[in-house]
Amino acid sequence: ATHLFWMLILLGLSYLIVKLAPGRTGAALKTLHEEAGMSFLIGLLLLGLIVPSVIVLAVVIAILCITIIGIPLAAAVGVGYVAFFIVAYFWGVVVGYALLGELLVHRFRGGTATLALAAIWGVIALHGMRIVGDFFHVVPVFGFVGGLLTFLSVAISLVLAVFGAGALVRGEYRRRTVQTWWTNVRGRGATPPREDDM
Repeated sequence: ATHLFWMLILLGLSYLIVKLAPGRTGAALKTLHEEAGMSFLIGLLLLGLIVPSVIVLAVVIAILCITIIGIPLAAAVGVGYVAFFIVAYFWGVVVGYALLGELLVHRFRGGTATLALAAIWGVIALHGMRIVGDFFHVVPVFGFVGGLLTFLSVAISLVLAVFGAGALVRGEYRRRTVQTWWTNVRGRGATPPREDDM
């Protein structure tokens, strides 16, 4: 029942992400097709940077909290950090589900699936495997089959999350999202020239 509940949650989340950001999700999926190796390496890099970045974040927050003015900034930095990894993980998982769903739809139905349909197929396939594994656990002779299915579903989910998160970050870099945002921020923060300088 718990895994069925989570499957329904992820179905709704996947559908919501695909409908709210179809362009970026599709671009990440395209990046995953074109640069699978690079996407996986970036995803592993994100995973490996969690612990060092937490240490750096703790030092930065401690420094900012020295002054009263820095406390709101420290809170914003902490929220932004947590939000980045949450978005990268769940959005990356959805991209991974879409990749798996594309393969399944092409294999069993033929043709090309829409982004939403591919994500739904991926969620149902992986979490359906986990639910089937739970049923096998109650059978004395076939309990090992349930353990194997559970292990496979968790392992495939983690690998797809790494691929998807890396493809998402790589896709946003190719779109120059951060560079454009930083240029706009610097442009707004620049002081206009004085009349004496003109």
